[in-house]
Amino acid sequence: MAVNYDALMLGSNVPLTDKVTIYVPTIKELVEEQDEKFNLYQRIFVISVRELFSGMPEEVDKIEDSFPTLWEMAFDKEMGQQVGSNMFQEGCSLLQLIMEGVSFWTRIPVKEFQILVQSKKIISQEFDWVIDRNEFDQFCEYIKFLTLYKENEDLIAPKGISSKPHQCKVWMALYKGRIHKLRRQPSSTLGDKILILETEAPSFIPFSEIQKMSYYQFINLYNSYEIKEANDREYLLFISPKFDTKDMKLNDWRSSVSLIKKES
Repeated sequence: MAVNYDALMLGSNVPLTDKVTIYVPTIKELVEEQDEKFNLYQRIFVISVRELFSGMPEEVDKIEDSFPTLWEMAFDKEMGQQVGSNMFQEGCSLLQLIMEGVSFWTRIPVKEFQILVQSKKIISQEFDWVIDRNEFDQFCEYIKFLTLYKENEDLIAPKGISSKPHQCKVWMALYKGRIHKLRRQPSSTLGDKILILETEAPSFIPFSEIQKMSYYQFINLYNSYEIKEANDREYLLFISPKFDTKDMKLNDWRSSVSLIKKES
């Protein structure tokens, strides 16, 4: 089904089929359900196998060839259990986390799903829904745009690196340094973003209204204020007598603001 982005910006959810809808949680719900839970059920659908295993450059190409996505990995009993427990949540398999994540985003109880291991499918007879690799890929794309997820290319190992031992050593030095730098940077929680939005907004937005916003509404508004703030800084530079700006072109920030949409 096509996404009605105007309706989504006004607080609607995203219909997948006639019976299945991706529920976009409100800010209040995310806070009550804990930000960590939301992050887990976002990450399971947005991170690639290559990104997940880039800290193992000697193995990443082989792993990606064997398991192009987390979907194939989830149906491998040994790999699915190991990766789910070690890289996402202790004691959980990838398949379990995917079902819990689908339940989180659709509000369909986990008990309504049935796993077909041989055919690598998850089905719900009640909701007439079959999740195979293609449906999983589509679902992941929806979660990416609903949460404004972007890959950090600095943390993704180059293709073909596994067969080049010297490049593996160089990459690991870079990778560890970048991870260390990221860990030292202050993390931005949902509460931080709410406070930033309150501070940046030209007029006060009551906290009672923010908590009613859907996450899609909030993140679009937050993203728009970031664009406007960058434009304001550019304008101050443009009018400053300290810099030669005769060849500088100043664009209207409104031309850069648009609704976050799913990649076609």
